[in-house]
Amino acid sequence: DSSEMTRTPLESGVRIAPVFETTNNAQQQTTTTTFEGITIEVMAGLLPDSHRHVDGADHTTSDDIRTVQGDYTLTVNIKKGSSTVWTHPLITVDGLDASWSSSVSGTRSGDMNGWLALSGDTEENFREYVSKSALDYENGAYTFEVVLDVGTSSGGTVITHSDVCWNLDFEDGDEYNSNWDAPTC
Repeated sequence: DSSEMTRTPLESGVRIAPVFETTNNAQQQTTTTTFEGITIEVMAGLLPDSHRHVDGADHTTSDDIRTVQGDYTLTVNIKKGSSTVWTHPLITVDGLDASWSSSVSGTRSGDMNGWLALSGDTEENFREYVSKSALDYENGAYTFEVVLDVGTSSGGTVITHSDVCWNLDFEDGDEYNSNWDAPTC
């Protein structure tokens, strides 16, 4: 199988999770849960034909991912319709080492041997996430586009995956914190 000899990541996967904040009002003995944004994780490599994105803003089990050690760049764009509402800073991959510059926390790095947690536009509790205001805070279909540049300067190609889409519903309330639908589009 020629794909076992490649140093080119041919597929990608995305998964997201909601960020909720719960505040307590001691005087009124109430709690309020509000939707704040989403965390994003990405993977790139050789994925089995059975991989797909599923309801709940997740991805099928990634046990069969084949990690690819290579030199490439990766970009993630969040789109609402045809408009790009947020773009992650360019990620440079050298072997398995990924690095980028976060607008929130400066130089960041990670390992492409599985899921890579991405930056956002805000940080709380030592985790970056994309805020609801960056997403225009509007319910609807959002596409998570992954662009892999696998060496165009040396005759390679740009691979764009724009098939990841979830219907996001940015509702406040504790019931959404434990039961976030996010069905596929």
